Amino acid sequence: MPLSRSRRSFVIAVICLSLIALLDPLITSRPARADMQRQVRTDLHRVHRWSKQLIRIRKVAKGLRAEERALSAAIDWSQQSVRGVESDSMIRLWMSMASLRYRMWEVRREAARLRKLRQELEDRIRSLQTALTHLFRVCPVDEPRSYVDDFGVLMKRDANGVPTKDKKKWHHHQGVDIFSVKGTPVRAPFPGWARVATNPVGGLAVKVFGGRGFVYNAHLLAFGHLGYVEEGAIIGYVGNTGDARGTMAHDHFEWHPGNGPAIDPYGYLNQACR
Repeated sequence: MPLSRSRRSFVIAVICLSLIALLDPLITSRPARADMQRQVRTDLHRVHRWSKQLIRIRKVAKGLRAEERALSAAIDWSQQSVRGVESDSMIRLWMSMASLRYRMWEVRREAARLRKLRQELEDRIRSLQTALTHLFRVCPVDEPRSYVDDFGVLMKRDANGVPTKDKKKWHHHQGVDIFSVKGTPVRAPFPGWARVATNPVGGLAVKVFGGRGFVYNAHLLAFGHLGYVEEGAIIGYVGNTGDARGTMAHDHFEWHPGNGPAIDPYGYLNQACR
């Protein structure tokens, strides 16, 4: 018996959702890691380029200092020769010295700017490299907050968040709900790469990928910083979007080590939040 049009559409939607769920770690985690590695390479290239510019600037500064010494000697000799009488040659020497010192000020300012940029890039490189090797150390939700270990609690809802009496569609809670006031900042627990992960059940959601896996924050009110983030950066704000609409505002927090299935993050939360 052929399927009706509506039933056929439902079956296709279920298959698509299942494929997305299966492929999600492959689709999102590898590009995120590649993004971080690409950013490290780009930043290293910039550090190398700016280091070469600093070397050239130091050579220019060295030449300017030698020129300044020569001008100072010429001015001293002229002053002793004319015994304080200002001649056209003296005026030209003083004008040359003023121009030279202005050029030296510009060189020092440019060198300071490049050193600052290089330091910022080196700090970001270290943070990205840390993100590729370390676990989280910052509590994902600011005070006030409260949570219990509700990982694994049986949820009498289907995959779309709709309450159901069909036991075959029930599932276990895959994270810990951190309750707080709506609008409370949600932070990256480690340096890494933040990407939008919005879906009908989780509502506005963000994943942050680090070296050992990723965290998933759902039901957000709004997004914060995306792309490269340091630990503690605001990536969103506590809300109740998705299937949490009408409930207390909270951050549904999941930890996926190795970009695989979620495990109970309660112990890690206690280390970071208490």
